[in-house]
Amino acid sequence: MDGSDRSPGNGNGGSPSQQQPQQRTDLIYADRMRDRLAEINKRIADLKERSRPYVTNLEPRINTALGTYHSSSIWTLLGTGNAQLRKQGVFLGALLSAINERELEQPQADALVEQMKGNARASAAIGFGSLALAGVLTARRYKVVPPWALRNKLTHTVWPAMLFLGYLVPVSLFLSPLFRINATKYYSRQFLRDERLKGWNLDMKNATRGFNDQHHAQLAHAVWPTSTEQQGQGQQQSIGGQAAGGWENAGAYDNTSSTPQSQSQQSSWDSQPSAFDDASPVAPSAVQQQTGSSWARLRGQAAQGQAARSPQPPQAAQGGWGEPEDTSDQFQGSSTGTRDRGAYSSTDFSGTSEKEKAQREFDRLLEQERRGKDQSGAWGGR
Repeated sequence: MDGSDRSPGNGNGGSPSQQQPQQRTDLIYADRMRDRLAEINKRIADLKERSRPYVTNLEPRINTALGTYHSSSIWTLLGTGNAQLRKQGVFLGALLSAINERELEQPQADALVEQMKGNARASAAIGFGSLALAGVLTARRYKVVPPWALRNKLTHTVWPAMLFLGYLVPVSLFLSPLFRINATKYYSRQFLRDERLKGWNLDMKNATRGFNDQHHAQLAHAVWPTSTEQQGQGQQQSIGGQAAGGWENAGAYDNTSSTPQSQSQQSSWDSQPSAFDDASPVAPSAVQQQTGSSWARLRGQAAQGQAARSPQPPQAAQGGWGEPEDTSDQFQGSSTGTRDRGAYSSTDFSGTSEKEKAQREFDRLLEQERRGKDQSGAWGGR
């Protein structure tokens, strides 16, 4: 009895009618996301299929461009080795050929390999620099052993290694990525400005940018609805709310229109003779055509009064379902109904008083007749 709404529909943040549109919207976005991802995968697969014919002629050109480039073991560990460069060069060269729809010649292959070599050297240098910086910082402080490391021989032995890792981790996480990004941007600009790729730079740049921008926009559109879609959903929800309100109003008007019918039925039932009043001397069924006696006259008057007391209730005008009627007509109807109810109550009251008067008159006449009979009997006895 605390007045809180404990209905099942409101237990999970809203009624089922409010949750269903949200579920349908989520399903629509999920379907769009799957369609976009399928389209992206299809385009990537198509691009790979288109680039496959160029691989055969491109491999010897990439090997020729690499030439005598051999990285030492330390650079191979820190950067990119020959096998990785060869594989990466063939893949990028085939994509360039597929996008531009022409084979990559030896000058373009040389430019591509030089860009990859520079990027690999920069990556290896950044990795080696991170190790060197961590080693220098460790050498400056490894002799200062904290007291907790002097408790046993094991901690005292591994203290320099722990200190080196303590410096290497933040340097690799925060400093190295910044240098790698700058190095990649530098060699990318050099690659785009190379004279040997003058006819390829803009083509590749525009094709890659258009491809990425298009699919990023599609993914954003699939995940986040635009303002137009949100407005359309708001209009659908408002239309649904109005329709629900219309049905509710229709039910209210149906109940209102059924009230005069019930009143008219009740009045017709009241006007019909009741089986329980058949024994009353004023009931219509008990009235007989008698003349010459006061009893017959009283019964006739009572029957006429009861017939006159059967009023006909006014028929209320009912509009179409779900359509609100005029406000002025509603106020007039309410005032008219109030006056009619007052008239009904006054008529019932007057009918009751007439019935009581007739009953008293009947009792008085009956008493007079009884007294008259008693007197006649008394005179006869004398």
